[in-house]
Amino acid sequence: MATTLLLTGHLGYVALLCTGFLSALTGGLFFTASDAALRSLVPTRFYPQAQANNEGRNAAFSMASGPLGGMLYGIATWLPLVVPIALFGVASASTSRIRTDLHPRHAAVGESMGSGKPQSDSRIGEVADEDPASVPGAGGGHPVRAVVTRFLADFAEGFSWMSHRRRLLSVLLCTMVLNVGISAIVYTANFHLIAIGETPWRIGLVDTAIAVSTLVGAVIGPRLVRTVPTGPLTIAMIGWITVSLLPLARMQNLEWILGTFAVGFLASPVVNAGILSYAMSQVPIDHQGRVMTVLNFVSSGATMVVPAVVGVALEDTTIGPIILAALAFCVVGLILALANPLLRSIPLPEQWDTCPL
Repeated sequence: MATTLLLTGHLGYVALLCTGFLSALTGGLFFTASDAALRSLVPTRFYPQAQANNEGRNAAFSMASGPLGGMLYGIATWLPLVVPIALFGVASASTSRIRTDLHPRHAAVGESMGSGKPQSDSRIGEVADEDPASVPGAGGGHPVRAVVTRFLADFAEGFSWMSHRRRLLSVLLCTMVLNVGISAIVYTANFHLIAIGETPWRIGLVDTAIAVSTLVGAVIGPRLVRTVPTGPLTIAMIGWITVSLLPLARMQNLEWILGTFAVGFLASPVVNAGILSYAMSQVPIDHQGRVMTVLNFVSSGATMVVPAVVGVALEDTTIGPIILAALAFCVVGLILALANPLLRSIPLPEQWDTCPL
């Protein structure tokens, strides 16, 4: 639809905004589902490696997406809108090759929730052998209201489960504050480059720098997770990101932006392979989707106003003070992590089962 409007010259700001919303919604639904399904496909002992592999895969695609998007936009303004449609089609077709039963197992939820322990890996890798129509929510005859009601009930159940896990909540607070700061820095850098007239393909190099860094971090992440206790490793990586981005407070040309991002974002997949893998390994398999949805909702909710705030701020001030304000969030996130004994005490992966959420 957006491509048609663009070709006919009717793609205005509101239509572009709606297109961006629908695109983000589609991506959010797909990636949330795939992240939640990972725990059902991979045993706990392999989860950090699988998480790192996911990060590396995403980074490999992201490396080319920035410059490629700029190049496609230079060829034809509608090309960057058409290519993602084809890629989402490939992703959808790929999911049909998964043989593991990923249907919700509502009958087991009460048992796994009541025990407070993660569900056994014995069911991981099971191939579906039941009638999909017999699975709650899997039938096609449910009205929209019933689907929405079920979603809200699942969301509330996931939120209720999380609200009784002090360690998970304390980790979520640290990472949420840190993500606000990092998100503000990335948006500020991109908006600044646009404002000074950088070409689209050079602005795309920012995403490429982050992707290359993430890919390298995904390679070294699993080894660090296996050898360094997860809590101290997470704190060290938060400190790494914060310190690496400090130079942007004084130097904001493209070269410095690329360099600081390339260094700083090495820590991102290490954090995810450690603390995220720990958290999801402790969540019952039947509740992976609910908890992942709540985590993404809280994280996205904290950062969704960042682009607007940064854009308004750049109209009234220079990039330096905005970067300093964003770095303050990173520093606060680091302080919260350092002062959090529940985070500091998370052990190596083989001992995760002795450290409940």
